[in-house]
Amino acid sequence: MQTQPIWLSYDMGIPGDYEGLYTWLDLHTATVCGRCFAFLNYSYENDLKRELADELRRTFELSTRATFYIVYADAQDQKVKGTFVIGRRRSTPWHGHADIAVPDDIAS
Repeated sequence: MQTQPIWLSYDMGIPGDYEGLYTWLDLHTATVCGRCFAFLNYSYENDLKRELADELRRTFELSTRATFYIVYADAQDQKVKGTFVIGRRRSTPWHGHADIAVPDDIAS
């Protein structure tokens, strides 16, 4: 059994089983790091991402729009990495809010 420190970002949508998620986070002695963001030490056998995704799917009834994203130090090269274990990247809610000037003509 291995233990990996991870930061977990979660969005289960509305309605979502947040009561169940909070129970699961409490059982893993997670620390809150902001809205929908927690730190915990996760124990697994061989494959962190697959085993975590499997446990989350077994534990909660997830909508097709649910997302769980982890940030962790890779065991091989110790580089900080991030990946979705459930769901995928969606368009950002802030897209188009910046007033970015576009030049009329671009010098080549």
